[in-house]
Amino acid sequence: METILKNIRKTYINEQIWLTEIPVIDRLLERKAEMKSFYEELVNSLSEKQQKNLWDALLCVSAHYTPEASKELRIKKKEINKINADISKIAIKLAVLLEERKDICETSSISGYDDYHPLHLLDRAAENNKNHLYNSYLRDRLESLHGQFDLKYWPENYQIVEAIADFAKNTKINVTDNLTKELLASRKQSNSDYLRAILAIIDERQSSGGDFEYHLPYDFRISDKGLATFINCTLDLSAEEVMSAENIKRARQNIRESKKRV
Repeated sequence: METILKNIRKTYINEQIWLTEIPVIDRLLERKAEMKSFYEELVNSLSEKQQKNLWDALLCVSAHYTPEASKELRIKKKEINKINADISKIAIKLAVLLEERKDICETSSISGYDDYHPLHLLDRAAENNKNHLYNSYLRDRLESLHGQFDLKYWPENYQIVEAIADFAKNTKINVTDNLTKELLASRKQSNSDYLRAILAIIDERQSSGGDFEYHLPYDFRISDKGLATFINCTLDLSAEEVMSAENIKRARQNIRESKKRV
């Protein structure tokens, strides 16, 4: 089993890929005495090709879906919610100002703005940002539409800004990555988030019966003791933090119950 890890490490270094997984491999190799029973469990359950597939999965989770990653993602999620709320408030204020300016200019002999058409905004944005693709492929086509349809067919600029406010206010944060979804599934961040991600990626690598030589068997299951060992070693948990087989058993039960409630 250590040979597989050493070969993976050598490949990653030689090809300069997945370097974030190297420290995880080093940690496992350093703690080979603790990992011995875990290795034996895998050897007794999986073929060599299946073992390689499993290690590819486990190293990915250990490098990118850790409790620290869960903590950072939860912070970012809160930041996005706050930013969206701020965007909505500011956009509403801006829309009001744009409409007020329009009303004043239209009821007086004073002209105070040049961006009365939404295409003016697109043109200026492309100009300011040197968007040559817009200028080369879209500007003339849109300008043709501008000539065919007068202003009544187009939304007002303040209405576009109102739409920005509406999107920011009502957009729900969605997670497209299944492992990230598992990492953020619980209400409170803990090492169980890491366990969720591990179980999720194992599930992804399983086939319905294990017909393909690299796929993990459908009934493959790492024991509670094995998962506790793997988590303790990959996260390098202190004596006060280490997880036991009983901890994993309870966590697995909680995860199953939570999935039933969804």
